[in-house]
Amino acid sequence: MTAAPVTGSLPERHVTMRAIALTGADPTRPFIELETQAGRLSGFWRGATAVGRGASVDVELELPRVRTRSEVVVGPLGDLAPGMVRGVVTTVLEDCVIVLEIGGALLQVEFDTDGPSPEIVGATVEFMAEDLEFYPTGV
Repeated sequence: MTAAPVTGSLPERHVTMRAIALTGADPTRPFIELETQAGRLSGFWRGATAVGRGASVDVELELPRVRTRSEVVVGPLGDLAPGMVRGVVTTVLEDCVIVLEIGGALLQVEFDTDGPSPEIVGATVEFMAEDLEFYPTGV
């Protein structure tokens, strides 16, 4: 049995995140820092056009790299280190994917063959997200 895709059944406002660009970025210089409800996030701008410093953007978050369970720290934690993301697990799907709520947005995180168990739902987790990508939605 295959689980239904979570993003397909949720309103768009729950999938995207509002952010303010702290640095500019474009397709040739994609690294960007954004201020969000979840705090400062850094990653790679995947928009077709440039975004300037101070711009307000709506973005979807994506992590292209598959994680291992050992990369995830569970529980209440201190200050978030640069390059890390923190969220609350809302769903564990059957195909080694968890869904995190991060600052009001949802992020699907794929794991190798040993993904987290359903008991992790509701837990706060954090992990290194050096490959975090931001896709502008134009919403």
